[in-house]
Amino acid sequence: MYGRRQRLPRRDRLGGDVHTMFRSALVHTALGTEEARLVLGLAEGLRALGVGRVVLANVIDASGLEGPVIAEKVDAVLEGLREACAPLEAAGMKVECRVPTGSDASSELLALAAEAHVDMVVSGSHRKSQMDRLFAGSVSEMLAAHSPVPSLVARFDLIGGSERPAELLRAFPRALVMPTDFSDAAERAVTTVLSLPPESVGEILFLHVTDPSLSGDALRRQTDGASFQLENLVARARGRGLGASWAVEPGGIIETVLAEVEARSAAGVVVGRRAHAVLQETLLGSLLLTLLREAPVPVLVVP
Repeated sequence: MYGRRQRLPRRDRLGGDVHTMFRSALVHTALGTEEARLVLGLAEGLRALGVGRVVLANVIDASGLEGPVIAEKVDAVLEGLREACAPLEAAGMKVECRVPTGSDASSELLALAAEAHVDMVVSGSHRKSQMDRLFAGSVSEMLAAHSPVPSLVARFDLIGGSERPAELLRAFPRALVMPTDFSDAAERAVTTVLSLPPESVGEILFLHVTDPSLSGDALRRQTDGASFQLENLVARARGRGLGASWAVEPGGIIETVLAEVEARSAAGVVVGRRAHAVLQETLLGSLLLTLLREAPVPVLVVP
């Protein structure tokens, strides 16, 4: 079931007074790697999301190293970061270079995000197998799971497949799929999306996936209730000057979200994260991780 698309004329959309939530971002990189080149290229597009300040971070594992050696490594990485940040500055953003030291990169980055008071965290992700994750883990998944601020994750193969990686973020708000179960977590995600610069936002699809085990009257009641709430979300978006539509579909959550992304040529997915499902083998935790690994577009996870 689909709802009617609603959009204000462009002149009205540009005139609204909408608070921009993303003023600053922590970008995680590892100098000297192909992944670093990719994530830096991606980060050039952050200005389109309202970001004016970037904290560019490279964690050094200082385990077993003496103080002078650590200091030398930190100085070398800082110099490399300062050279690497030139394209970000050319894109209109102020850049702070930071080199935390520690054996647990995700913990160091989470601490830095809190210390630097950033509004979002940006990282690239590999499509690791279950065995790879067991032994090596995933910094991007840990950030998405534990960050107190929204975390934007894009697969490295997706970034590498783009001739201009920055366009992935410039295009991100132009066509968004936003699955919702109307929970508090989903509401926080809605608030975040409605704070995006209105001139950057094209169309938001608010999507609710019904329980595939339901049928008859039970399915009809759930569909009717979801439709009512989705219409309210569309009205809120329209009040902000944003284009929006809604859909209610039966089936598996991941399969349905990915199908809508493909059908609508979406540029991004925004999803709320429930605190109790963080990186655990609960239903939502497993679904969130699967979405991060499978989505063919960047995913914004809102805590």
